[in-house]
Amino acid sequence: MKVKRNVRGFEIINFKDHYGKDCSLQQSSLAIYSKPGSSAIWLGQGEERMHLTLKEVKKLLPHIEKWVETGSFKIIF
Repeated sequence: MKVKRNVRGFEIINFKDHYGKDCSLQQSSLAIYSKPGSSAIWLGQGEERMHLTLKEVKKLLPHIEKWVETGSFKIIF
């Protein structure tokens, strides 16, 4: 996947999902934790994108990594 910059200078990755729909992962201009581009991301299709904060992504990452490894989101301690 190629990282580009949008017209406002934020990083964006454009890709197609399993169904061939155009999707993107993009830095957000939201600046609640730090400088713009490092506090949140946009992920999804067109106007249907999710706006996820850094804290939300940090909470999701272990579950996504577990799914990649095992096919399950469940983390057992």
